[in-house]
Amino acid sequence: MFSFLLQSLTSLSLAGVLVYVTLSNARLKNQRVTQQVLLGLFFGLSVISLAMSSIVVAPFTTPFDARSGPLIFAGYLGGPVGALIAGLMGAFYRLWLGGPAPMTDVFMTLSIPVVGLAVSYLRPLSTWPETEKTAIGWLVLGFALLHIPPFLFLANTMSSPAPYATLAPITLGFIGSGTLAILITWQIINFAVRAAMHANQTAEVANRLDLAMRASGVGMFVQEPGEPGTYYDAGMIQMLGLDREPGIVSFSELEPMIHPDDLKRIREDMKQSWAGGLLQGKADFRAIRKDGTLLYIRSTWQAELDAKGKVRRVTGMNADLTDIRDAQTRAQNSREHLTSIAEKLPGAFVDYDVTDWNNPKLIYISPKCVDIWGYTDEELLADQSLLAQMHDPDDLGPFLKAIKEAGETNSPLRYRYRITARDGHSRWLDFYGNFTTENGRTLVKAISLEATREVQLQQKMEKEREI
Repeated sequence: MFSFLLQSLTSLSLAGVLVYVTLSNARLKNQRVTQQVLLGLFFGLSVISLAMSSIVVAPFTTPFDARSGPLIFAGYLGGPVGALIAGLMGAFYRLWLGGPAPMTDVFMTLSIPVVGLAVSYLRPLSTWPETEKTAIGWLVLGFALLHIPPFLFLANTMSSPAPYATLAPITLGFIGSGTLAILITWQIINFAVRAAMHANQTAEVANRLDLAMRASGVGMFVQEPGEPGTYYDAGMIQMLGLDREPGIVSFSELEPMIHPDDLKRIREDMKQSWAGGLLQGKADFRAIRKDGTLLYIRSTWQAELDAKGKVRRVTGMNADLTDIRDAQTRAQNSREHLTSIAEKLPGAFVDYDVTDWNNPKLIYISPKCVDIWGYTDEELLADQSLLAQMHDPDDLGPFLKAIKEAGETNSPLRYRYRITARDGHSRWLDFYGNFTTENGRTLVKAISLEATREVQLQQKMEKEREI
């Protein structure tokens, strides 16, 4: 009996392992029909294995085993194809095995998966392949009712003065042992399903993290004592342009890729980490790919300590900042180019914050302002009233009104006005402005170009026409 129980548990456990393999295989993801075919096949193998370790109950030489568990779940989880495969495998093995009263056993072998299949339609699984507790009651009830036809058939065909009394305890024994087999199989399958789902979720999270890291130009590295190099994941391999699989990259291959001006500093930082003096580190360095591309990389790492306080592993992340550095360089070049242009123009760039029309604020004025107003940009920004004081007092109101009207219609503005500079000389300026919104603020971005010579020329031409 002990050998029978041990072999039965081993066979059921094997079925659970095969269920886990089927549900956790990445290639079979979202391929339910293929998974159900495999479940039917694996449950069928378990049925045959359990039939090999059966025991016989008198007065009929009917095998007593735990096949009901895999058979009923072959129909419940495997669908029609799983029920058919497992049922036929068990039936053919029973016919091949031979012996007395095989037809009753074949009937039960073929019928039990049908019960599981019927319950799967009556109580559909909301989250296949998870088995709901309420479905177990229906499976056990269907399994128990399935014993009625063979019970009546055998009672009417056996030569016994009291066939029903003889068969009743045997039938109840089959129902009880079968129910126990179903419950044990349910728990084993539940454990296998949960383990498979956890493995799938872990693999999915790892895959998404890997894709996100690679898409964002981030890679992971790991250094361990005694290793001839550093482990680089797929992100790092792609970042450095290496034609190889993720794995250990030797120091002799890695160090020539680090910019010579940065290599000594990186070596020193990692040396401190392994000595335990720098458990967390961050460093920027340049790397040169084999095709000559220069990379700007930011490295952050964490040293892990063992029970004795010694460093046993250094794990870190490298982020490719090349695109950001290139963008910063382009922006800096653009600013320098615009500054160069601004310095050559006979005018100054001016930015006003006019979110509050009653209190406009000067937020920027280019250094060329000193050539026009006679004040430096620092002086004008420090004393916001200076520009208004130098503006022609008769024209200040119309000028502010023109700016407000242009802002309300969001149209470009051109306005000519006269100022009295710090040195007392009058100058004419052409104001060209546009409106924009930044961070919830309404701004006027403009350029004031000196038009004094143009005005003087126009005045001279008008006098000549009058003469």
